[in-house]
Amino acid sequence: MQKNRLIWKLGIMLVVSLVLCLSSIAQITGLSDQPERYIDRPLTLHSNNMEFSFGYQFGVLSSIYDNKGNSVSIADAGIASSSQAANFQFTYGVTENWQVQAFVNYSYINTSTAMVAQSTGNKVMQTEGVKKTSGMFDPELRLSYLLFGNDKKLSLSVGGGLTLPVSAYKPDKPEIKYFAGSPDEYQFIYNNHNGAGSMAYNFNMVLKYRFGGISDNNRTSKLIVRLFTDFYTTPGTVSTNDWQYVFDAKNPNDFTFQELPVKYKKGDWLVNRLYFDYQAYTIASFMFGLSNRLYFHGWKQTADLKVSEYDVSETAFSVGTHIQASPRLRIDELFTLPVMG
Repeated sequence: MQKNRLIWKLGIMLVVSLVLCLSSIAQITGLSDQPERYIDRPLTLHSNNMEFSFGYQFGVLSSIYDNKGNSVSIADAGIASSSQAANFQFTYGVTENWQVQAFVNYSYINTSTAMVAQSTGNKVMQTEGVKKTSGMFDPELRLSYLLFGNDKKLSLSVGGGLTLPVSAYKPDKPEIKYFAGSPDEYQFIYNNHNGAGSMAYNFNMVLKYRFGGISDNNRTSKLIVRLFTDFYTTPGTVSTNDWQYVFDAKNPNDFTFQELPVKYKKGDWLVNRLYFDYQAYTIASFMFGLSNRLYFHGWKQTADLKVSEYDVSETAFSVGTHIQASPRLRIDELFTLPVMG
């Protein structure tokens, strides 16, 4: 058993969507001179261990998948999108089998569209849209239990959690900007928030299998495989508002926004990740794996028009390393490339 310890993780992540995902995590791992090998780590934290983590992510969207699963360059569609995110996580090992976790994330996404022509009745105007989505995500609380296999060939943990609807979710009134010297060109700025507006529930499972010997003094085991499964469901329906611009036919340069009542239901997420980890050296292991994300059952209703959201499926391939730089410092590197969607 490892000594009680305080764990700190610092993460920096650089993401190029649909092309490259690079993450780096540094972590204080323990007080003992001989650190626990990565593949020997149990599925839950040791008793009385704490883990704090922080991560930063920057992303640039380069392409998207169409309805037929083909990759489409967003530059060809006149779209540009970038994102930034900060992630905070706390984990505490209550016992050798129980752990609790708390997650809080903040992100900012900026998406702009090319200038397009729109008819407003008695004239044609050129509009450019900027959509900003920012703010704190709803915090998530989790509880996990190690059913069996603390250091055996087969380990299994199960858990559940809640996402609390405490963050702002109603969109702000859009802004209108006029391009100087061109009375027919406008920019609409839409400000949205990350909150879901309704409580979500999480159910998760982690299965780990060890090839070769068990975790012992001679450390004969070199390879493990892990399967992570997460399911999120948001059963509640949310009533909020949306905004639609109204053109004043008497004054071509006068626009106002009308607030419209809207109902929506967030869809469900099913995420599966299969990872193989090979302990090449005592202080270094290598990982490769596949992951798949499914999103479904979401819809939005404005007045009497109810529209289902697109179902989403994305499969990605990952490779990475886990390096124990010192008894107190571990560095994780992960590269992810989406291959199908």
